[in-house]
Amino acid sequence: MLRLAEDRDVVAMASEMVAERLAGWYEERDAAQERSMQMYYPLLYLLSLSRGKIAAMTLLMAQPMAGFDAFFRKTLFSNREVVKVVLSKLATMENQLCCFYPGKELTSTMQVIDFRLSMLAMYLEAARDSSSDFICSDGEMKKFVIDCLEFGDGNLGRVVRTRAVELACILVKGGQNDLLPAVKKIAASDPCYLYKTLPAENNRLPRYDIKSRYYPVREKAGKELLKLHG
Repeated sequence: MLRLAEDRDVVAMASEMVAERLAGWYEERDAAQERSMQMYYPLLYLLSLSRGKIAAMTLLMAQPMAGFDAFFRKTLFSNREVVKVVLSKLATMENQLCCFYPGKELTSTMQVIDFRLSMLAMYLEAARDSSSDFICSDGEMKKFVIDCLEFGDGNLGRVVRTRAVELACILVKGGQNDLLPAVKKIAASDPCYLYKTLPAENNRLPRYDIKSRYYPVREKAGKELLKLHG
């Protein structure tokens, strides 16, 4: 595979095949079975080994469509130069210049959330994998985590902040103690709250107890802090 990754013609053919299938893979993101993406994992792995521009551009283009896939995230993480460029795309996505029709703000926000979730999943998986080259002091990753901890409000960003809290505490364990105040702030004051569900009756829609409000991100942050001090 290493020798193939150095062959420009092979890498170009692999890149072309991957690019042709990206939209179809995106369509498969919620399919538990009958997915064709797995058959092309060797090509993705080959591209992750290559340090050529063609492979890098293909991986960059693939991230929005294939970021839902755990194998893709693992191969992307292994190419650190590409990951740095991927992270720089976030500012471009947030400027809302990606589209020019009614509802562009919502479309842009959805893309940003999808991007953040897939990148956080990539880092969390790498942190749990003892064979990966996960570095707690990675400056770009740390900046991204801080940004995710501050993302959203009471209406959106709940899942992003929840995953960011988990990753932030992993980094704190690795010596990045300056992230601790941000996690404590979330544990004390994150604005998102939900209502507890009541047992459904006669197969009807779930009912909610509006007197039983809870704060899921605060609770997650509190549990992670307890693990740090446990």
